Amino acid sequence: MLGDSFAEGHGVARADRLSDLLEARTGIEHLNFGTSGSFGTVQQWLYYQEYASKYDHSDVVILILPANDFDDNDINKWSRKIYRPYLRETDSGYEVYYPVTFDDRDTSTRSTMAVIKNTIENNVYLLNAIRWGLHVYKKKTTGGKPLITIDDTPTYSDYSADDMAMMKHALGEIARIAADRNVYLVTVPTERDATAAQESGYSFPLVDELGEFADGIDNVEYIDLLPSFLSYMHENNISYDEFTLGCNRHWGALGNKVASDVVFEALYKD
Repeated sequence: MLGDSFAEGHGVARADRLSDLLEARTGIEHLNFGTSGSFGTVQQWLYYQEYASKYDHSDVVILILPANDFDDNDINKWSRKIYRPYLRETDSGYEVYYPVTFDDRDTSTRSTMAVIKNTIENNVYLLNAIRWGLHVYKKKTTGGKPLITIDDTPTYSDYSADDMAMMKHALGEIARIAADRNVYLVTVPTERDATAAQESGYSFPLVDELGEFADGIDNVEYIDLLPSFLSYMHENNISYDEFTLGCNRHWGALGNKVASDVVFEALYKD
């Protein structure tokens, strides 16, 4: 399993992670290579190529989070002093490059005040309680919507043609390295995507593009989690927020459980 913090299981007990739920259900070992911290599809490709692919495995599951995976591949969203890989166009397609050499990378550390602030926020439970109380208050006083909406554009629509081309290239390389193994592309929606689908219908260019991309490669299958999440919300009369940790957008136990049911049906349907 490849992906970012959603694949890694940020914020939940190990037993509640998507990969561990599948392992417990099937008795088949699931190797989780999910990596938190702005880890996009280009990095996932290189990680699979240089490390994860060396392990004995039968299938590859890639969790794609449109909310930030496109940004993770975009050098314009990051300092050029950070040593991390990006893609750039060449006459023959794309090549991997780093904006700075490893020796010249930014090695600066956080200021003393920043460290103190972070330590206080992480250890003073009262502050976390206040933060959570404000979150609940905002949800109740605004009908489940934040007081200030910065951007309500669905993440399934918020990308450029170049963004998609680079993502497809990285995913295609993973499929090539996987050889005769099955590769499952799984998109992870956010509340913005669920809201858009409820208000305007389930119609997103990202779903169409990734679906067509997968159809063009023999060993690739595309799965979008959003329809199953929407169905669960409708059947159980809950909001999308119930899938998350509440204090942030990462999946809680329920989100991982619903996702595991979908992935199980895809991987083990035969």
